[in-house]
Amino acid sequence: MRRQLTVLLGLLVAVLAAHLIHRAAGHDTPPAAPPPASTASEPSTAGPDRPAELPAIPIEEHEPGGSLRLEGQVIDADEHPVAGAVVLLGAAPGRSVRSEQDGSFVFDRLLPRTYAVWARHGSLAAAPVEARLTTTSDPVVLVLKPAPGIEALVLAGETRAPIAGARVEVMGAGGVAATTDPTGKARLEGLSTGRYQLRATAPGFAGATQAVLHVSAGRGVTSVVFFLLPGTEVAGRVIDGTGAPVAGARVRALQASASLPTEAQRGEEVATDAQGQWKLAGLPAGSYRFLALHPPHAPGLSDPVVLGERPPSQLVLIRLQEGARLDGRVVNKQGAPVASATVEVRTPGAGATLERRVLADERGAFALTGLPRTRLQVQAHSDEASSPLERVDLGAGSASVTLTLDADAVISGIVVRPEGTPVPGVQVVATPEDRGAVLALLDSRRGGYASDVSDGGGAFRLRGLKPGTYRVRASQAHSVQAPSFWLSPGVIARTGATDVRVVLPREGALRGRVELAGGRIPARFSVALTLLPPTEFQAPQGDFRLDDVPPGHHTVTITAPGARPKTIEGIELAPGEEKDLGRVVLDRGRTIAGQVVDASGQPVAGASVLAGPQVLGDGQRLGGAELHALSDGAGRFTLEGAGDGALQLMAEHPSRGRSRLYSVGDGDLATALQLSLEPFAALEGQVTSQNAPVAQAPVVVAPRGSPAARFFVSTQSDGRYRFDRLAPGEYLVTTVLRPDATTQILESVPARIGEAGAAGEGGPAHADIDVQVGPNRLGVQLLEADGRPVGNAQVYLSSGAIAAPPTTLGGLETALAERGPGRTQIGLLLQGRPLVFSQLQPGAYTLCAIAVRGNLDDPSVVQQVRDRAASLPSVCAPVTVAPGPPEQQAVLRLPAAPPS
Repeated sequence: MRRQLTVLLGLLVAVLAAHLIHRAAGHDTPPAAPPPASTASEPSTAGPDRPAELPAIPIEEHEPGGSLRLEGQVIDADEHPVAGAVVLLGAAPGRSVRSEQDGSFVFDRLLPRTYAVWARHGSLAAAPVEARLTTTSDPVVLVLKPAPGIEALVLAGETRAPIAGARVEVMGAGGVAATTDPTGKARLEGLSTGRYQLRATAPGFAGATQAVLHVSAGRGVTSVVFFLLPGTEVAGRVIDGTGAPVAGARVRALQASASLPTEAQRGEEVATDAQGQWKLAGLPAGSYRFLALHPPHAPGLSDPVVLGERPPSQLVLIRLQEGARLDGRVVNKQGAPVASATVEVRTPGAGATLERRVLADERGAFALTGLPRTRLQVQAHSDEASSPLERVDLGAGSASVTLTLDADAVISGIVVRPEGTPVPGVQVVATPEDRGAVLALLDSRRGGYASDVSDGGGAFRLRGLKPGTYRVRASQAHSVQAPSFWLSPGVIARTGATDVRVVLPREGALRGRVELAGGRIPARFSVALTLLPPTEFQAPQGDFRLDDVPPGHHTVTITAPGARPKTIEGIELAPGEEKDLGRVVLDRGRTIAGQVVDASGQPVAGASVLAGPQVLGDGQRLGGAELHALSDGAGRFTLEGAGDGALQLMAEHPSRGRSRLYSVGDGDLATALQLSLEPFAALEGQVTSQNAPVAQAPVVVAPRGSPAARFFVSTQSDGRYRFDRLAPGEYLVTTVLRPDATTQILESVPARIGEAGAAGEGGPAHADIDVQVGPNRLGVQLLEADGRPVGNAQVYLSSGAIAAPPTTLGGLETALAERGPGRTQIGLLLQGRPLVFSQLQPGAYTLCAIAVRGNLDDPSVVQQVRDRAASLPSVCAPVTVAPGPPEQQAVLRLPAAPPS
């Protein structure tokens, strides 16, 4: 599956929108390796299964019981009740029941909070809805629809041979599992559109977990490939601050070089015995940190452990320190205590994850112990109101906070079809209108929206809002966790409105027939609708159909192995229309061929070769490129279907090493390339800011001077990161911090990696990144040539000077990569609103802006801008941030836009 440009070197608003959509869809983790075919579609990847959300690194495995009941009914598309459906509840731990003869179901002993609820029945599934449970909540209606399956292929990592009898299960999905057949394939049914965490296990192999985006449209099948490797056993011990053993602690292995943050790494977990000892078997080679959880201690991490073919000779030690305490009160606007309010504690930042949840007592008081000694966020909710997000610093071991439930405004209304018929079971959400679709999507990853599910009469009630104007979106066909949900324009409503009418459009369908040049039908192909992840089809006649397509302007992109992608723009779909795109012929495209050799020039069989406009990866492996191939016994490879643009190539072998980046020019033919593998080298370091480690911060490594190859990992709770497998060379190491929703700070440092790690030292190279915070703020005003404010733009504020100011976004990315170490802040200017860069140190900067013109509420316009991002005009000018005053201003006037 194609992955778009990353956010890490700065992208214009449209490209960031696409990235966020793919991030919400989960495209942040490269696949384990390409499938064993010359030009195969990349397995889809995603974040953890949100519908089954549990506290990410829970200190308590069970949330306290409450006094409320969540009732509902499961129906089919014709609104008939469905008996025997499995209904799942996103509680801690997850719960499930079966629907009765009349389709009804009930969960009891619940807290007053928002729960994810979904259902499955055979090959049918109901998309997850997020229901806010209160003392007056209406029953939830779940609508079952056909849901295509997920096809998993399990192969031996070293030989690529299929593994029969492997078990593939969907974690947190209530027992959805299958066993592979003699060809190594297994099919999972009954899963609606969403992100799922799949795990494959087989005797004699280490288990593997992979995150998958499942797109249930038409007759498409989501494909995922697992490569299982031999496993190693690791043993260790958990002790407290005095050195005494800790019994009953839960220990989990975390990959130190994963791009997934800590909370997304799910795998085997064991408990310590009376002597504090533990043992984990079946871990593949790589670097690990081992996490131990045991209240009232704070979570503890081991030092990095590098596993090879043999177990470590020493026990892995995890030391637990005394945890921090957070207490406080929940009150209303008048200062009176609020009983039974839900208090949630989360990690800060854009990737906020739930640490703990607790219920306030009858006096509104609450207390939490065993928390990490770090900065956290806390918020409270009741039936009708919510508090602002409060930041607390638990570095000293304790803190107290008063949470005031002052957001108590309401928006209510009804969801109807165009003819006026009320629609039950529809997810309805509200986000501040001034956030725009891009930021609303980003907020959705943190639960930053009010939600409800329409009742049997189509009515909804959105609570806990601050006074203001909101955009209300609703969909029955798409889950709130699907990117397609956030592409809906919705309706605008002010708080206090009681008659908001949300009309669900009659969605239509797009169909067609795909052929390769010469009339041959591709064995498989993918169809992507406007900005959305592609749906894969395996149709003998080349037929495809996309259902539940909203009316409006659309763009469709079709790809197939061995063919050049084809984009069809300007598709107009009327409400309820089924449009036939007819016969779509894909051209063959360029062929890139060559040989993979080792450092001595000997051919290497079984090496993965990836090519595309960018090559992405994590700390362990490559992934995320458009074209894939495996070298044959003579080391030869062939990549078919390349487009006309410039291509980047890399090769790697699980044990023989990785090549450096190789570029093929725009339109060039290359049929005798030689990609030389070099031994893997490691890089590690720590990210800090304000004298404290930065947890769950993305870190990207790119070859010096090139933005076309990027490898991602995420820092752990102590700010440390590690890349296990890089080719030797000069690199730029960048971390990304997000001080607020509209700006990012990118801090870059250099790193030189020799064949054995740091040159001449024999160990991993080391690169720490300290993000210094300055006292100044710079307000930026962008003006058109005639003096009018610019509507939408992405703005860069980069330290130092850029010698030759770039004239396009692609040139700006290259210039920043060539500049080397330094800082760049990237901000989104949306709808002409003020943009302010904060935390600036005095000095010389370069201010660049890329205006984004067009109707960004139209997804097809956004896609056109995204696809032509590199050529968008860039305007730069030098600016100086003086030592004072703290608040400063800069104005940048853009040249006149060329006629369209």
